Amino acid sequence: MSTPKPKTSKGTAYVSTPKLIADVEKPKAINLSTGKELETDGEYWGDLRFRVEDALPVKVWHERYPGGNIELMTPDEDGCYTIPADYDVTLHHDICIEDACGNKTYYNDIDILWNYLEVVREKDYWDVQPAQPIRISREQDLQEELSKVNIGVFASDVTGFIPVDVSWEIPEDYDPQSPREQTFTVLGTVILEGTGARCVSGLDVITRPGEEWKKNFAISVTVEGAPRYKVTTEDSANGSVTVVNATETTEDGTPLFYKDELVMLSIAPRRGLYAKQRCPLTVSPPPLRLETIPIPSPSRREMLPSPQHLKSATIIPSLLMRAAAPSLRICPRRSPPQCPPRRYCTAASIICRSASLLRPKESSSRRGKSVIRNML
Repeated sequence: MSTPKPKTSKGTAYVSTPKLIADVEKPKAINLSTGKELETDGEYWGDLRFRVEDALPVKVWHERYPGGNIELMTPDEDGCYTIPADYDVTLHHDICIEDACGNKTYYNDIDILWNYLEVVREKDYWDVQPAQPIRISREQDLQEELSKVNIGVFASDVTGFIPVDVSWEIPEDYDPQSPREQTFTVLGTVILEGTGARCVSGLDVITRPGEEWKKNFAISVTVEGAPRYKVTTEDSANGSVTVVNATETTEDGTPLFYKDELVMLSIAPRRGLYAKQRCPLTVSPPPLRLETIPIPSPSRREMLPSPQHLKSATIIPSLLMRAAAPSLRICPRRSPPQCPPRRYCTAASIICRSASLLRPKESSSRRGKSVIRNML
């Protein structure tokens, strides 16, 4: 025979059983990560695992909305329940727990989320994609300058700007030794491991499925070129001198050269003349000077009536311009040629060395061969 269920202010319930059981306590869901009871409107990061505290058997229902169904949950072998975390802040959860006496506990409008990556940004440039272009000199180390770019992320736990390390991918065609200006794109990938220590959720920032690309960004880098110098020549009444290998010029056609770049001169004496080292050459702006590489002219007997010779010069950095610039001179031929005509084409590399620690050493020649003036 059933025992009546008296109504009391405390909600005591009696059930039909050979043994009378009275239960006025509602079941509690305890968060395993904190040891605290779950809360309505609570926010939890990562998969939510909880256990139920009650003296009687319980049933646990769970609903995820919008778009979800109410499901009866099954505990694992340890008697704990798990609700997987979401990658969407618009999803919410309701939990209902009922014990054998009909006592119910509700935890409504719970958020269970991963700490997922939202955007990558450069500090102080919140509204634009990272990162701002940088411009460096040839003397600066590219990797070091990239490390100074302040990159961070924003994540779903609303910590705010989280500084992160970046793995940079420098293009293979970047040449640190090139004297020319270079502009290229460097790809960066943010490193999210270890970010949990700086997040309110305590979880490392992760990317949502299919959003690995959000960790990547690009930065435009310009490496300034070396200074360029004008090289000019002066014709004389006896012939002309022309720079023949300039790849770049000013608007008025003046040849431009970089430090350490080869300069080749075409010397064209008039008929009956031959070349000697006295043709004016000029380099601007200072403090550079031209140092000619002596190349022996052919003997008078081997001269063409109108030969063409290639000479070369060396650009030497100097603290002061030389008073008398080295030159090549076109002079009258003093005796007629004794042999059949022959053409001569000679060239030497242009060398540019450090200025302040150099001192000239006298040139010498051996067995008729040219010896370049050394700068030690």
